[in-house]
Amino acid sequence: MRHERAVCRYGVLPGYGITMQQGFEDTFTGIAMAAVEWGAEDYARGFIDQQYRHYIRSDGTINYRANELAQEARMLTILALCHSYGICGDEFVLSHFEKARAVADMLAALRATALQYEKDDPRYGLIAGLDEGDTFTHVYEHQVRNPPACR
Repeated sequence: MRHERAVCRYGVLPGYGITMQQGFEDTFTGIAMAAVEWGAEDYARGFIDQQYRHYIRSDGTINYRANELAQEARMLTILALCHSYGICGDEFVLSHFEKARAVADMLAALRATALQYEKDDPRYGLIAGLDEGDTFTHVYEHQVRNPPACR
């Protein structure tokens, strides 16, 4: 994370630090949770705002090469904790409500799909998805052509 602005950078070149890797869920949840718990209020608000504004899409998916289901659920928890600790006020949380709700709706839809299997099916109740963004199977061309603007 750069100190002059809240940008979720994942690593440095070579190998990491490319635009497509900004918004990495693990980087966000680790840094944002630390900032909230340590009371780094401006840092926490800036970092959370940057993630919700630039890396979470309106449909609840992440502008990253793959979604990490556990981290996406954790992003909702971090927003709620930031509010409950008094770091992120009502207006701040409401400004990100639509995207937070989209993430929650996406996770709920995946859970509902998992419950459609027969109870004796090993897939019953297990949400299908990735736990690691590095296991992606292809590059999303929209991310390469139109990377999110960093402010």
